[in-house]
Amino acid sequence: MRALLEALANLVRERVRDRLWEKIGLALSIIVVFCTTYVLILPALTLTENSDSKVIQQENQTALSETETSVTETIESSLSPQEATIESPPETTSPSTTTEDTETPQSSVTQESAPQPTGNQAGQFEVEADNVIVKVSYEAETFTEAVSLKVSAIDDSSGYEQKLSSLLEEKNQILTQTYSYDIAFVNGAGAEVEPSKAVDVSIQFKDAVTSTNLQDGWKLYHFVNNDVNEVEDLTDDKATDIKQDNLENVTSVEFKSDSFSPYVIAGTSYEDLKPYIISGSFQGTTTETPHSDGSRTLQTTLKLNYDIPKTELNKTKSYAIELPQDTTWTNVNENHEYTGKDEARDAFKYRFVQENGKKYIVISFLDSYLATAGEDDHTQKVTVKPAQKISKGGSWSNDNREVNYKLDINPYAEDLAAGKASYTVTDTLEYQEDLLTNLSYDLKQESVKLYDSNNQELDKSLWSWTVEKTKDSSGVYKSVLKLTVPNKQILRLEYSYTVSREVAADDKTNLSVKNTAEVSGFKSGKTEKPVNYTWQQMSTSGTAQTTKYFKLTKVDLNNFAIVLPNAIFEVRENITDKVVATYKTGTDGTLYVTKNGKEAISKIEDLKNDTLYYIVEVTAPDGYKLPDASNQKRYYFYFSETGVAPLNLGDLTDLSSAVNLAKQSKQEYVENSPLPTTTTIAINKKWLDANGQQTTRSSGTININLMQVQVDGGGKIVSESRYGSYQMTPSGSDAWTLSLDNLPTQSKDSTGAIVYYQYYVIEDPIEGYDVSYEVTKDNAVASGDITLANKAQQAYELPETGGLGPEKVVISGAIASLVTLIGLLVHLFIRHQGRGLL
Repeated sequence: MRALLEALANLVRERVRDRLWEKIGLALSIIVVFCTTYVLILPALTLTENSDSKVIQQENQTALSETETSVTETIESSLSPQEATIESPPETTSPSTTTEDTETPQSSVTQESAPQPTGNQAGQFEVEADNVIVKVSYEAETFTEAVSLKVSAIDDSSGYEQKLSSLLEEKNQILTQTYSYDIAFVNGAGAEVEPSKAVDVSIQFKDAVTSTNLQDGWKLYHFVNNDVNEVEDLTDDKATDIKQDNLENVTSVEFKSDSFSPYVIAGTSYEDLKPYIISGSFQGTTTETPHSDGSRTLQTTLKLNYDIPKTELNKTKSYAIELPQDTTWTNVNENHEYTGKDEARDAFKYRFVQENGKKYIVISFLDSYLATAGEDDHTQKVTVKPAQKISKGGSWSNDNREVNYKLDINPYAEDLAAGKASYTVTDTLEYQEDLLTNLSYDLKQESVKLYDSNNQELDKSLWSWTVEKTKDSSGVYKSVLKLTVPNKQILRLEYSYTVSREVAADDKTNLSVKNTAEVSGFKSGKTEKPVNYTWQQMSTSGTAQTTKYFKLTKVDLNNFAIVLPNAIFEVRENITDKVVATYKTGTDGTLYVTKNGKEAISKIEDLKNDTLYYIVEVTAPDGYKLPDASNQKRYYFYFSETGVAPLNLGDLTDLSSAVNLAKQSKQEYVENSPLPTTTTIAINKKWLDANGQQTTRSSGTININLMQVQVDGGGKIVSESRYGSYQMTPSGSDAWTLSLDNLPTQSKDSTGAIVYYQYYVIEDPIEGYDVSYEVTKDNAVASGDITLANKAQQAYELPETGGLGPEKVVISGAIASLVTLIGLLVHLFIRHQGRGLL
């Protein structure tokens, strides 16, 4: 055989030198043999009768396109704050006054900290200058060299004040007072150095800066590069926090900055209301009172009509009206704050002010108005001093129709909870029903505030409260305010109850209300304060209101301090359930249902007399869920001037649960439970054959990618990302299921706004199957089931035409190829023998 092959090789080499057509013929013979073999074998490699019962997934193929990013973790070394070096004792500086001349600002004695030993580490500075303590903290790599902090109180800031006055004049405001400081970082050579990134700055006043009676608020300005014409207003920057005590005196200012030069803390006055007054008129009867000295007093009531666009109110909420020089108000309580109303809703606060020999009425519109276009017991043994744990004070504001309370809690900062973080305080207001006047006491949600020993209001996340109002069979109402407050702290609670009665404007009645507060588990932890007061005609008409309303306040189930905007309620006619109006809670969590439907976001028809209606919640606020339908509460009301019950009572047998808004108003708190912070998604897989009929698969592994969709409060998609990848295998009874637990449902973005998460899945491709999804990015879910369907791709077979079948074709092709090759070899061998070559 070997000799034969060698001879064949020699023959091929010989023939290559023969004529051209013989060469071409040899090449074509080889090509024909190869192509014939390939064509005959290919169908056997590509055609199958059906899919195998096992699942084969392309592991090296991914359905997602990802960009990998590396994460570098930076570890900062902690550096202790350096002690400030003070060269001279601090001096007290009075607030600057505005002048006409522009001069270069002059600084008082400069205070400088000791330099930090190195510039590339995180650190802190603290410098005391004048009436302030300036603290700065910064991250690593903020400075490239050792620096120190330099602070100067600017004595002559007339140039800055003149610039600020001109800016405020454009807003009809004036500058009342300023406190100016030059803050900078310097290196060892005394040259100023700017940080490479923003640093945290705190300016703390050793003595709180007092606000004037006519002052609107405080602002923070930065004069960039010491240029009086380059001003930054940092007041509304999210990192800026101007802290004030309960008297509105400034205690500290905090902000972030990467540029340092003069900073000015400025007090501003109210905007002038006069440009917005469109008309005025006298009301009532003018009276003239003679006096023994021959003088006379003329007294009248003046009504002013004003028109302020909402866009302007959103810019400026506070205004002042300067009164004529000869105005007298011998019976006016100066600086006392009164409440003005727009129909049912509190609209503004106003007070009478004298400043620099002039008289003003100062008006501040409320944010809430602008937005509307069982007890815990201690079972542990606690040893305490036998001192009173709480004390209470109460007062009556006749013009505001309010009873105001102050409750001092834990005045010695004791441990009242046996080492626990918090304890319970219960405050109960009690009064007797009066059917003739419809007497009612209602807690004002916005008035409930808790202060620490520094008169700073505690953040709502540190404490909570709820309130419940009940009536017993004897007609005694109890409003139970229950608070959970932090332990071992001196606290002061302030709150107010509004009082309403259906009486004549000049009614004068002596009333009394009892209020009791106690700390659970202590004999000395109880105090009682009865308030005896006289209801009489108001000295100012700003609080007068005649429109009756049904007020709903939307709150968190566990903490009524958290109000919930954007809840949707419908007003429906009883029995027919016909929707007649739709309301939405404002930023203060409230809505007012009135007969004229002023605050309705949609109104289908007017409310009718002698017809029973109810209010029901239909859409929960963002991050909260609606109660089950069986627990959905209805708030009933009707209008009847005669007091006759409406005809469409239906199944409502107790009319006492409905309020007659023709006679009295009503307030209710509506609670919502927050959505859980985590959720569970169950993934189910169905297998279908090529005809769409469900079948089973008993083995295999599938890769599932869980996609997380971030949406805002309105349900708009913000972004999406892959949350994780999971493997799915069949469980018992050939069921393909996968449960993913503890998936987040919400978080807060960089601005503090709540964002919500929804989910869908993408499956890596499976050979021989097409996948379909019921849940996609556009209808992602927050919880529940997600089902995938895998359908087998159509299998293709040779048609049954009476042939030999694919196996026989392959065998025949192989035999034909072999015979052809042998014949060619024999032919060549014989020809070479004939030539005598072998």
